[in-house]
Amino acid sequence: MRNLFQSNRVVAQSLQIICVLFILSHSLKGQSHDSHHDHHEDHAHRNHIALFAGLTSQYHLGKNITSLGVDYMRFFKHHSNWGLSASTEIILAKDIQWLIVTPVVYKPLKNIWLRTGPGFELVRNEQDKIIGTFVMRFGMGYDININKLVISPSFDFDFIRYHPAIVWGVNIGMGF
Repeated sequence: MRNLFQSNRVVAQSLQIICVLFILSHSLKGQSHDSHHDHHEDHAHRNHIALFAGLTSQYHLGKNITSLGVDYMRFFKHHSNWGLSASTEIILAKDIQWLIVTPVVYKPLKNIWLRTGPGFELVRNEQDKIIGTFVMRFGMGYDININKLVISPSFDFDFIRYHPAIVWGVNIGMGF
């Protein structure tokens, strides 16, 4: 029961942080005098592909586990602040876990992006069968662009089998 309470508290705090940052990003965007013009210049690169390195914090187990992955984002041509993403991560736990998610991405400001979407976690069970479990991801990141190099610290919150996980790290890749 104590682990469930701690997990719910972590979920609530994480969602509060994401909501506050979303609201702040919208209020800052509203202060721009020519946000439509600025917004189209924000996306010099409609595509981003990156390698991810970070940690997955599984609070119900009390562990931080190394996570590695690949992330791809594509922003739409006519609605350049919206896009789609495809991510795959390997969580290097005792039983290796694969995570595949396909979130929608929204860029309210030049360098800040928010994402949410479904996915699956794949794990081998005791009978050596691969079991897929539904995942819902909520996340955010900040792009640092140096020509084609894109460095993006990110923070994601995953709901997996009623056990929340926090994934944080950095994406390093290129825009094109």
